[in-house]
Amino acid sequence: MKVVSAKVVHMDLPATVFLLALVPEGGPTDTRMEIPTMDGPQGRRMLVFSSIRTAADFLTRAEQLGRPVKFDYLFRADASRLTADFPEYEAILDPSADALYGEPAAPDH
Repeated sequence: MKVVSAKVVHMDLPATVFLLALVPEGGPTDTRMEIPTMDGPQGRRMLVFSSIRTAADFLTRAEQLGRPVKFDYLFRADASRLTADFPEYEAILDPSADALYGEPAAPDH
């Protein structure tokens, strides 16, 4: 997963969502964060969760599949601001780790 600042395609989202974030190089600031993203068929995508529980379940399952997701914190966001705050990325609401990662990762040799 590549880390970049994040565009959201219009979709029905709850009023509040949760995003994974990384502390940017040089340390945290009030105005800048890095969001883990991935390539999708229509461009870059970011993971968006409807609850902390949903995010935790996703992270747990990704870990079980041998594909841990790197993040420093989970933050709450106003869904109505996602397009303005992350103009180049599509949001994936409550993604399935199984659908994104499929089979467990092969062990490193």
